[in-house]
Amino acid sequence: AASYLAKKSWDAVNEVVRGANEGMAYIQALCNLVTSENKMMTWTTPLGFPVVNRYNKRVSKAIKVYLYDKEFGHIKRSQVTIKDDIHDVVDARKSNAACAANHTHSLDSSHLHSTVLKCFDKYGIKDFFLIHDSFATTPADTAEMFNAVREAFVEQYEGECLYERLKDQVVAQLDHPEKAKLPEVPTKGTLDLKQVLKSDYCFL
Repeated sequence: AASYLAKKSWDAVNEVVRGANEGMAYIQALCNLVTSENKMMTWTTPLGFPVVNRYNKRVSKAIKVYLYDKEFGHIKRSQVTIKDDIHDVVDARKSNAACAANHTHSLDSSHLHSTVLKCFDKYGIKDFFLIHDSFATTPADTAEMFNAVREAFVEQYEGECLYERLKDQVVAQLDHPEKAKLPEVPTKGTLDLKQVLKSDYCFL
């Protein structure tokens, strides 16, 4: 039942939020260009924090060990599997599967950092409780944080195409960018970012 509902939910999301699906495919296409050269896709967030989409191939080795089993009172043979990275071989499949989510998480992280800086610099807020994309402070400062969250979000995403930014960073990583089949940047929709400033349910 859970698998059935998961598939239906996935189909519905891709039908309604088509832009997100196109964005994911775009980022995966860029990742494939990098991993085809056995490299890890890297990028920097809007605040300049470096991110490495690190997924190496791994090797497994089964080791049989003999340990004293206190419950049975004798030596018992057990098998332990040890996994280790092959540091010079990139796992293209895992890299591709994770790159879009990791890129989105890095943008969320950048937004969180920007929000804290704005809270402190503009509103004088010094008390924070933060978890990934959740923001909280003392009751007296909630209204100011409400504004800071939205202002930082708009500032991060207006005036620059983050898809183009990522594309430029990927091109810089390629040995032969002139030969690469670069994907087209997804078409932008009609969202007016300024409307986020009026949103009642933007993160907070």
